[in-house]
Amino acid sequence: MKRIAFYLLLFIIPFNIYGQGKNEFTKTIPVVRYLPDSFLPAIDGSFVHSIESLNIYIQNGDTVYVQNRSGKLTSYDNDFFNVNHIDTKPFFTTDSVFIVSLKNESVSLPNIPIYRIYGIKRNGKYLFGLTNGEKKLYPFKKMLEVRYGSVEKFKEIYKSYIDTLLSNLDEKDTGISIFPDNKEEMKAFLKNDHLIHERHNPTDTANVVNKFMSLVESFTVLSQNQEQLIRTGLMKNIRRNPDAHPKELKVTFYKHSAIIIYEVDVRHVLSNVLTAEQFEKVRLGIYYHNSIRQHCIEKLQLYKVPKTIWNNQVWSDFISYDNVLKETADAVLREK
Repeated sequence: MKRIAFYLLLFIIPFNIYGQGKNEFTKTIPVVRYLPDSFLPAIDGSFVHSIESLNIYIQNGDTVYVQNRSGKLTSYDNDFFNVNHIDTKPFFTTDSVFIVSLKNESVSLPNIPIYRIYGIKRNGKYLFGLTNGEKKLYPFKKMLEVRYGSVEKFKEIYKSYIDTLLSNLDEKDTGISIFPDNKEEMKAFLKNDHLIHERHNPTDTANVVNKFMSLVESFTVLSQNQEQLIRTGLMKNIRRNPDAHPKELKVTFYKHSAIIIYEVDVRHVLSNVLTAEQFEKVRLGIYYHNSIRQHCIEKLQLYKVPKTIWNNQVWSDFISYDNVLKETADAVLREK
């Protein structure tokens, strides 16, 4: 009850009164997002003003950590940080301490502060450490080697992270929309989609594969041998008995990362033929393509199931997503 009462007090009383009593303590730690061309200036600027921070409040022995992200406040206690192996002791150093966010460490829950790296400014220099309790400090390059194994591996992970962010740009978050914004553009996109064609005319295997191959080749250049090997691998896999494939391999609303034809996961067909660089480009491209398909299906709403069952972007158990795809495909491809 003591902790609950303190949580309520935290959000009722303005923050600036904390620190006034002898048993009270408050500290604000800026969170600095890594950008290669402006990282050091961003650190200096964060001590003047930071749109993201971790605020620490202690009163009568209770500690509450409050994440301030673009004005939105979320509170956590010590148990949260213990479970996620985050040692908070470095946050209380007398040096100028800040948190570094190289990438979102919690992909599925982007608002959770899984802080893995912190930094301090000491004698005009920056040193960096990991929040796993080692308490060692390193120059930035050395820290990357300790955290990721090598600078090259960090670059690979960071580039993949940025590519994923760009693939998911949303107008409500960035002011930029990469999705089609009128019905004709959406219909044109769906008419060329291999999955829509498959649902409308499942026996037209050749055209489904052709459309899928065109999609793959839009993200990377294939040699003649690579194209032939992929086509052979696709046909070999999709001609198997569909009843033998687990139901979870069906395309779902939730899994934009799926690479599926005729309910068969064909990711291995691509990865066995493409180089690692090619496969990564194709994987990210198909992720982006799948998300656009979903956007078009939602916006056009050509399916016959009740629209009122849609709630918080989760399909009701009463709705078959396969039926939604089939009805959308039939409506789009019947049009001349």
